[in-house]
Amino acid sequence: MDRAATFRRDLLRYGAAVGLVLLAIAGAHLADQALTGANLAMVFLLCVLLAAVGAGLGPALVAALLAALSYNFFFLEPLHTFRIGRPGDVLTFAVFFAVALATGWLGGRARDNAARRAAQAAATATLLDASR
Repeated sequence: MDRAATFRRDLLRYGAAVGLVLLAIAGAHLADQALTGANLAMVFLLCVLLAAVGAGLGPALVAALLAALSYNFFFLEPLHTFRIGRPGDVLTFAVFFAVALATGWLGGRARDNAARRAAQAAATATLLDASR
């Protein structure tokens, strides 16, 4: 695969991760009345998991970082700052960020390993056909 095609593919993968975080922000705003605090974080964890499974490790880690920053900025007091006002929210944020990174890491690695194994299986099948 040439560099331009690889760049376009990576741009699409990372763009999808950013798009998932934007959807999570919108979804969390809609659910803000029904859910509170750490429950809203689950909306963001879902977007990290979807980025990991759909786009791989790098985009999942970007989604985890953006999700944590978005959760802090839009839903933790004081709103629209990156400061965390309540001591209990510091723990919530730290655990959320750790779980988001772990989710992105594990899901992304699983997806990337599956893709690598599929490529190896295709190469093995090609070599087997050529040897016959």
